[in-house]
Amino acid sequence: MKYFFYDQETQEGIDADDAAEGTEVEIVAAWNALTPTPGSFLGIFETDDKPTLQFMWEEEEDGFDKPWLDIPVPDRQGSYRKIVTREEAAQLLKQTIEGSDPTKIPGLDFEAW
Repeated sequence: MKYFFYDQETQEGIDADDAAEGTEVEIVAAWNALTPTPGSFLGIFETDDKPTLQFMWEEEEDGFDKPWLDIPVPDRQGSYRKIVTREEAAQLLKQTIEGSDPTKIPGLDFEAW
């Protein structure tokens, strides 16, 4: 599985265009090490023709500190989205790495860009 990330606090990461191959252990460890700060994110994908699963922190008016699950759908010009906990994100990363279709995650809402 390929992964990419950016940590807003440390200013370190891997660009999506240069995504690294990683094992489940490496990817979940990268997720757990990520600083929960707006602008930080991590994403995974298997191939360019399969969905990208990404988690990100965004600036929220109410100071919300849980990450957003985001699955971009360029053909529809939007993303499937859902707020999750950090622990849920780790589980969803594992399930997707093991072959689950991320577009089948319960509770997803579609939002146009």
